[in-house]
Amino acid sequence: PGNTRASGGENPRYPKTFVFDNDFPAVRMDQPELISGQYHVQKDPKHAALYRVESVRGTCKVMCFSPKHNLTLAEMEVNEIIDVIEGWCGQIIIL
Repeated sequence: PGNTRASGGENPRYPKTFVFDNDFPAVRMDQPELISGQYHVQKDPKHAALYRVESVRGTCKVMCFSPKHNLTLAEMEVNEIIDVIEGWCGQIIIL
């Protein structure tokens, strides 16, 4: 809570589960289209599925389960775990 992020923003002092956009997303909604032939893909047929390349778009989020970043789910109280599950469900609806 209250951490300065790589983007320059600052997280609020959240009391429970908190979700925010990842400052270093693996995918983005404005991801550029992959240009055919831009990347070399293994020609060997047995490796073709392994090295498939395609363009994707999406959103990457970070979910902090608790303001105490050293806690695991196993160490949390039941009501805190319920907050995490409700956060997951909320993200499913939003995304």
